[in-house]
Amino acid sequence: MEFLTTKQKRDKSRRLFLGYGLFGILILLATYIMVSTALGYEVFRTKGEVVQNGLLFIDSRPDAAIITINGNRESQNTNAKLSLPEGRYDIVLQKDGFRDWARSINLSGGSVKFLTYPRLLPVSLEGLSSTSYIGKEMQSQQSRDKRWLVMHSVAEPSIFRIHDLDRPTADILTLSLPQTAGELIAATSVTIVEWAGDNVHFLVRVDSPGATKLFVLNRDKPGEVNDATTIFGFSGTLKATFWDGKWDELAVVDSSGIIRLASIKDKSVSAVPLIAEQVLDFYPLSEKRAIYTTSAGDSGISVRVLEGGKTYQIISLPKSDEKLLVKGGGFNRNDFLILSGGGLEKALLYRNLVDSIKQSTTGRVTPFVTMPIDGEAIDFSRSNRFAFVASDAESAVYDIEQKELFRYQTPVTNSVQIGWFDDVRLYARTVEGTLYVYDYNGENMYELAKNTSSMPFVNQAVEHAGVLTATDSAQTLQVINIFSKTE
Repeated sequence: MEFLTTKQKRDKSRRLFLGYGLFGILILLATYIMVSTALGYEVFRTKGEVVQNGLLFIDSRPDAAIITINGNRESQNTNAKLSLPEGRYDIVLQKDGFRDWARSINLSGGSVKFLTYPRLLPVSLEGLSSTSYIGKEMQSQQSRDKRWLVMHSVAEPSIFRIHDLDRPTADILTLSLPQTAGELIAATSVTIVEWAGDNVHFLVRVDSPGATKLFVLNRDKPGEVNDATTIFGFSGTLKATFWDGKWDELAVVDSSGIIRLASIKDKSVSAVPLIAEQVLDFYPLSEKRAIYTTSAGDSGISVRVLEGGKTYQIISLPKSDEKLLVKGGGFNRNDFLILSGGGLEKALLYRNLVDSIKQSTTGRVTPFVTMPIDGEAIDFSRSNRFAFVASDAESAVYDIEQKELFRYQTPVTNSVQIGWFDDVRLYARTVEGTLYVYDYNGENMYELAKNTSSMPFVNQAVEHAGVLTATDSAQTLQVINIFSKTE
């Protein structure tokens, strides 16, 4: 057995402590490098500087688009994940047969940016079907699932034709009102009110001097027509809508402003009004909720919400010739509501309105976001992520998910109709009938069609778009291909 001297023991302890110290330093250095790398830091070799990277996700539809950043082509195509030094980048997406898409972004170090919404529009738009209608006056209404499009020509007052936008070459369905209704229609007007939530039934209103008729038609059973006016014994001028989206339950507003629920299945009308006061305007929402207005003295109106059988005050407004615009939508388990027009100076976006009213100690509710303009058009995108407000020259879009507001001059001048084309793009139709589409932030504007006479009708999968074009004596519905399958 070898015994160490006191000096040897001290030397050995020093070596051990030195080794432990160096090992600890290596661990700390490795940890620092790993943490820095995880946070996006790296040495920018051309300048010898340490910079922090950001992470950029770029997707497109269709995918496999070439990515060019600041003029340099990336090795990856969409869909891609890129780690880039913080800074400003000009991004271009290109794919054969499609129009280029471009956007400039600022990428912060340590941040994650998602460009997952780009949709590339084909250079040549292939026509899939074409249907002509007699006359210049047309009505149309797209089902809630965006698949079915009902068309009605004033020249054929009792006839309704239904197109399948998912299958543009499929046979067109034809539905008719009863002959007695056809005789009534001859000297009056016909209005396609709305589709029910089942995307099978739709409501038609027929007006004549001193009388209104309400009919519920069935897409699956063309011969089945429910004459709601006769079933319930209604008379006088009526307004009606599907209550909670159910085809067999109507919320009917009579000429005095009283609203009652009418069940087609039970052939009954509720004895108790839905709302215990006279209503000026009525705007149904989902889940048996509604926004409505009532008179508040000689010079004002009260805007209220109905939920769970109870009513709550939202806001008071002066009486105005400008119509109040109301639109509701749900996103990420929250309910949102847009109010515009009706004398408001700016559009108001509310979140979980009734909960906010209940929690208020003053009885007043503050909007989630005040949109910077008073719009003549309002709507939510298909996913309800974006809230949109537009005037004749200016637009504002609020991104609920990213909590970001975009305000810009509407890129289409002389527009007469603006709305959502799909979940991320808007459309605008000019006085001359030229139809454009562009991204929610006002960029990447493309011409879609000319001589159009209505909004475009896009199916849920955003593969086909119905475009109505007009001549002097007729109109034609052409369904075009706007998307090529993902490679």
